[in-house]
Parts: sequence; structure tokens; C-alpha cells
Amino acid sequence: MKIFKGIPVTTGIAIGKTLVIHTYDTGTDAEQKNISVDEMEFHINKFKDAKKNSLIELESLIEQLDRYMMAEELSILYAHREMINDPVFDEKVIKSIKHDYMSAEFAVKKYFAELLERFEYIESEYLLERKEDLKDIQNRVLGNISGKKASLIDRIQNDSIIVAENISPSFAVQLAMKKIKGFVTTKGGATSHTSVFARAFNIPAVVGIQNLNLSSGDAADIKDGLPIIVDGDKGIVIIEPDKITLKKYQDAYIKKEKSALNELKKLRHLPTITIDGKRIKLFGNIELPDEVEDVITSGAEGIGLFRTEFLYLSDFKQIGHTAEPPTEDKQFEIYTNVIKHFSANQPVIIRTIDIGGDKSILNIGIADEPNPYLGCRAIRLSLLYPEMFKIQLRAILRASVFGKVKIMLPLISSLEEVEQSKKILEECKKELDSRNVKYDHNIKLGIMMEVPSAALMAEDLAKQVDFFSIGTNDLTQYVLAVDRNNERIAQLFDSYHPAVINLIEQIAKAGKKYRIPVALCGEMAADLQAVPLLIGLGIDELSMSSVSIPSVKKLIRSIRYNHTKEIVKKVKEMKNGKDIKQYLENVVNSTLLR
Repeated sequence: MKIFKGIPVTTGIAIGKTLVIHTYDTGTDAEQKNISVDEMEFHINKFKDAKKNSLIELESLIEQLDRYMMAEELSILYAHREMINDPVFDEKVIKSIKHDYMSAEFAVKKYFAELLERFEYIESEYLLERKEDLKDIQNRVLGNISGKKASLIDRIQNDSIIVAENISPSFAVQLAMKKIKGFVTTKGGATSHTSVFARAFNIPAVVGIQNLNLSSGDAADIKDGLPIIVDGDKGIVIIEPDKITLKKYQDAYIKKEKSALNELKKLRHLPTITIDGKRIKLFGNIELPDEVEDVITSGAEGIGLFRTEFLYLSDFKQIGHTAEPPTEDKQFEIYTNVIKHFSANQPVIIRTIDIGGDKSILNIGIADEPNPYLGCRAIRLSLLYPEMFKIQLRAILRASVFGKVKIMLPLISSLEEVEQSKKILEECKKELDSRNVKYDHNIKLGIMMEVPSAALMAEDLAKQVDFFSIGTNDLTQYVLAVDRNNERIAQLFDSYHPAVINLIEQIAKAGKKYRIPVALCGEMAADLQAVPLLIGLGIDELSMSSVSIPSVKKLIRSIRYNHTKEIVKKVKEMKNGKDIKQYLENVVNSTLLR
């Protein structure tokens, strides 16, 4: 038994098996070799393609974090994106290829070697994190140039505890999404990137264990597959614990898990209702089918947003699927498997493809766009490619016989888009009728309210659809003309801006007038300080990541609906988002402390 002491990052106990990662193994051994003049164009294009693919990968990670409201963690990946987009990067790498006859791989290595040299004798923890950022970016680009992607993710098991010198920010995101049991690193401190992501995903972690030898030789303290305990409370790591120590930690772990489970069970079966009787429905958001179990465990009343983009992204191809968009049968199978987890009165709201020039789509041939968020995406893409749209609609219709399925259209900006979509939906119904295929003839059709034009004509739209779901992320972005992924103006992105709040209220009033439910599924739905305000504004349903549901339910059961109306009055007297947010934070803190 070996015991090591480090810096505790996230409280909790993790018991599992070691998975040792030798950091920055890029899978490429680029060596200096001269290329010919004829090869230059090939290597320049190779570099540009690698850059483009690196940015696509980062956007995918950013989107995943964005759904968990992780502002601090997002800022790290925003910085990575800025570094890759730096025109100096292009200029110097291409110059090395043209003037020094370097291969694309070696030119990239040379560029980063020069940058990393500046950090050689720096001891500042903050600046050392910038060094880790550079290494992460270098390896991402080199991996895309060589085509040799490390298969570390494939090695992760359910009981894996990652042990490494350090863990890159982007890799930390992937590890967290794989739900590993714990992190252990020999470098880093309480503010390191590894620590930031461990805390964000509540993964027990101990960092800065300086006397832990990770070498691959006989002198190593550790190798793959060894029993390990991570004590995130005390900052202790135990490798190959003896039976008494293991039993002690297993008992402590079980006791803690039981306590947390009992608390969750108490809430799970209780209705989401305010003290004075106002009923609010809580739903879960899912991005992948395997997230369904978490939604059910959380006590959600169904799926408020089933994102279907994963079916169309190039990442889907990498996990064993073809490079073609998914067939009707494949989609039907996936939707049905999700729907069958829920009872007949628990809705599953399936959003049609919400994707465009900002992501890599399988074999559809969409050109890159200078501003993808204002381009051919979401419903615009579906209407531009009606056959692809009909395949998805038919699959959803067929799956609707297995539960309470609803269809939701993203990025609606006009009545015409709703009318066109309804016409195509009717065509799909007729096609299924001709095939004698069963479906729910009264399937509900709703729309995402995330474009200012839709919010401003909410009453007209309410007459045409069965429900609204407000997407506050895009709504805020479009109302304030702020790219939420641009770190230089990130401070301007404010869902508490009075203009955004006024539009949310306008949408809710339209829904009430025409008796259709109004949900909210953006980041605000899981933001505790926003919840009382949203209820007071007239929101009927909230849809969020499953991990947030228990805390939101607990808060709602602690407030009075009448009080939320008073909160709205006070908020409407305020003229800036900062004051509104501070006021709401005080309200929620005082509520939870009572």
C-alpha cells in the first residue's frame, strides 16, 4: 500500500482502478525533413485542414459545456479557439513551409516550440497554465495533421480513475463527459485547469502530488489497473490499499451515497409545486440517448428537449456509423428506445435538427459560412433540404405510437416557416398512411422561441402551434447582438438584460392568452437565481440538464407564487442586468437559508 498527499480539489471519495495517461502523447513523431517545392501546396492545405478540424472539435466541446452553464470552463476553450485563429499562427507556419521547406507537422512543432521556450523558467502557476494551453493546442493540431488520434478515451472503463502528470483542458472535458470516477495529477494546483473541470463536474480529485513517479519503467509507483482510492476531502491518494483501508473507505463511500440518494429519493417523488400551490413542470434535456437514465433518476417528468444533432455530426461517423445522414429506420430505432423509458403521460419533445454552417454535417455539402449563427441553420436548413427533413419527421411520427411525443422546430423567425413545416408534416402523414404505418394523428407541434422576430409576433405564432419553448441562449445572443462564444465581448452577453426579460414576458403572455404551455429550456432554466423570476413571468415548464433538477425542485417547493409576482414588479423597475442579477441572488439566498 502506497499513500501520497496532494492538494484536495473536489470533495468526495472515489474507488476504482488506475488508468495512467502519459500526457501529450500526440501520436505523431514529426521530424525535420525538407519537402520539395511541388509538395508545398499540399502541406499548406494539410495545415489549413488540420486547423479547421481542430476548430470544429473545439466548437463541439464548447457547445457541450455551454449546456452546463460553465462560464469559467468555457473561457478556457474560448482562449484555445482564439489562439488557433491567431493570424500569426497561419503566417509563421506557412512561412516555415514556403521558406524553410518544412513539412506541415514540423512547421507547427517549430511554432509552438518557440512559444513554449518563453515559459521555460516561469514559476507562476497562472502562466504555467498558459503553457499547458499551448501544449494542448499543439497536440490537437498535430493530431489532425497526422490523422493519428490517441485512443485514450476508448481505454476508459466505468471504474477508471485517471492518473497523469497533468490533464489538458479539452481532454478534461471529454473525461468528465465519460463520467470517470476521479482525477489524480502530479502537477497543478487548486486553480489549475484540471481542478476547474473536476469541480465543475463534481469529480473527486487530488492534484500536485509531486513525489508520485509516473515513469513507464520499473521505478514507476503506478501502472494501469491497480486498485486506487482518491480521498478528495483530505487530499490523499492510496494505491493498492490493504483490505482494512479499502473496507473503511468503501463503508464511508456507501454511507455518503446512501445519504445523497435518500435526499434525491425524497425529492424525486414529490410534486414541483410552490408553497401556495402553483404547479411547475420540470423536464430534462438530453443530447445523447444514454443520458435518459440520469433524467429518470433526477425525477424529471419527461424530456423537454431531445437534441438530435448528434445523428448528423461527423462525430457520429467516428463511433461506427456511416458518413451518410441517418436513415428513417435508424432514427426511428433511436427515438423509440428513448420514448419507451417514459410513461404514457410523460412527454418526449424531439427537436428537429438544429445545425448549420457552425458544425460539420455528414455528406450534405453545406459550404462554410462567415456567420453561421445568421446563416443556413436549423429550420432553414430543414426547409432547404425537405427530403432530409421528411426522413426525420417520418421517423418521429412512427415513434409517436410508443408514447407522448411532441415535435419542436428550432429557430423559427416567421409564420411562413411554420406554415411550410406544417405542410411538409402533413405530406409525411399521408406518406405513412399510404404505407399503412401507424402514428399519432394528433401529435403536438411546437416551436423554439429564440429569435426576436418570433418573440415580437408571439401572438400570431401562438395561434398556429401547440406550445412554445424559449431558448434563452440564442434569444439573448440575437437580442443583444452579442456572439456568446466571443470571449472579447462575453461580458455583454446577459440573459438578465431588461430587453431579454421583457421578451420572455411577452412570449409567456401570448402563450397564456391562447392557452398553450410555455417552457424555457435555455441556461436560465437551471440558474437558481432566475427561477423565481421566470415563474413570476408566467413560465409553465422548465427544461434543463438532469443534474440541476433536484436543486431547482427544492427551490420551487420553498417559494410562494405570489412572491414571484412581487419579484417581477421589482425587477421591471431596474434598468440593467447587473442590478437584476444581484437582487435575484439575494432573494434566492435568503429563501434557501430560511
